[in-house]
Amino acid sequence: MKDIFDFMRYIQPDDAEKGRLFFGGFLGMVYGVTNFALGGIDRLVIWLAIFAAIDYITGTVAAFKTGNWNSSTGFKGLGKKALMFVIVAICHGLDVMTGMDMLRSMSIMAYGVNEAGSVIENMDACGWTWVIPRFLRRGLQKIREEKEEKVEL
Repeated sequence: MKDIFDFMRYIQPDDAEKGRLFFGGFLGMVYGVTNFALGGIDRLVIWLAIFAAIDYITGTVAAFKTGNWNSSTGFKGLGKKALMFVIVAICHGLDVMTGMDMLRSMSIMAYGVNEAGSVIENMDACGWTWVIPRFLRRGLQKIREEKEEKVEL
């Protein structure tokens, strides 16, 4: 019996190992819940997360370059990104309830296009127009002109 207790004391994790086990378990739980809620972590979700991260980074750089950086605005931006994934989860739930498989994909694609457009706007605000293709720059200019006309009215 003494040998069994000695062995159990020997394999018992120390405090550092307990911390790593807890942190690993917590990350596993977060991944599992996210995977369930979003209908899987597939290529669509991964690319949406990449677009959202690039948008946040380029938006922060643009805010610094234009002198408009504000921590509360950045925090609101992160909140909007989180809500975007909540909407994707809701669309996945509706797909499951209706037996269809399109709302989730459509919402991810719509948000992806929106994020890509926002990245292009941020690049323009940073002065990186040489990166943006000419037809997209013309489109951005047209959007700006339409916004200015609405403001004048």
